[in-house]
Amino acid sequence: MKKTVIAVLCIAVFVSALSIADEMRGDGLTISTSAPEKYIVKKGDTLWGISENFFNDPWKWPSIWEKNEFIADPHWIYPGQILIFKPVPPPPPEPAPVVEKAPEPEPEPLVVEAPVVETVIETAPEPVVAEDPNLLKKLDTPRPVFSTSSFMRTGYIAQRANIPKTKVTGIVSGSSANKYDKVLIDNRSSDNFKDGEFLAIMSVGDRVKHPVTGNDLGHVLRVKAVAKVLSVGKDVECEIVECYDPVSKNDLVTRAHIRESPDFDAWLKPERPINAIVLARENSLLSVHQSDILYIDSGMNRGIRPGDRFTVISSDSGDAVGEIVAINVMERETAVLVVSLKDSILKIGDKASLYARVRVVDSTK
Repeated sequence: MKKTVIAVLCIAVFVSALSIADEMRGDGLTISTSAPEKYIVKKGDTLWGISENFFNDPWKWPSIWEKNEFIADPHWIYPGQILIFKPVPPPPPEPAPVVEKAPEPEPEPLVVEAPVVETVIETAPEPVVAEDPNLLKKLDTPRPVFSTSSFMRTGYIAQRANIPKTKVTGIVSGSSANKYDKVLIDNRSSDNFKDGEFLAIMSVGDRVKHPVTGNDLGHVLRVKAVAKVLSVGKDVECEIVECYDPVSKNDLVTRAHIRESPDFDAWLKPERPINAIVLARENSLLSVHQSDILYIDSGMNRGIRPGDRFTVISSDSGDAVGEIVAINVMERETAVLVVSLKDSILKIGDKASLYARVRVVDSTK
């Protein structure tokens, strides 16, 4: 009977050892035995895709990021970078030095001294600050959620009735204007422009229909330049301070809403899922490129905040095709910046799924 029990215990231990050998764990990351210890990043790779390929779970990407501390932003990895998957075993301990035993000293006479009483002043322990349970990664130093330049060029979608009526009436020098050139703008009494104000010079872009419902949402208004008012008279004279496309006569003009970015210090898991549909491109190009501005069909009405990161899922294949970040959040739409693309084509009608939020540390901006 004893032999039978011992045999059963041996088999259980052996099976447990095989189970442990089938996977290695590091920082909560389950690593397949087929995964290499190191991986060289290739063109089009994302941490999402790498996590799916090697660990059969795209949501394990934060663990890969945590293990490779040289990656400052998980959405910017570059060909040639080396990712470490498996932990490097520590070096074997050095053998302890052999110490010859010294001869035992002669016993000394016992001297009994009065005990010394020390006064110990106890200090209150420092309070322990519990870390956010939704924390994905904390940054070494806070940084802006978005750049002012990205925010200024976002534009928006407007119905025909809401398209600005004020126009550029003239170019001071030449037929088109660029940065530092001066332009003249129609001085409408309803605008009441003032010296020092910033104005957005725009053009009407593509007509937008919702890819799912077919509803007519209006037209994209593209920001071509930002100008500063120099003087107000019969015409409003302005100087172009930022230029994204050459300004022409009859371009549209409205007040520019410039927002300074808050800072953030960490990436957090979203507290609830938010999904949206890609509605339109800011430009009229046939394909989407990195750093392009897109528009999605959700905004403040769905709880989207600046800095929210979305994975874009192809409406055809269901695969991840890119990543976008919320820049200008409006009531029912959000202007987003394309931060990464895979080899697949990102297009209108694709689904955007929220996967990370920023923890703002400076909300006064």
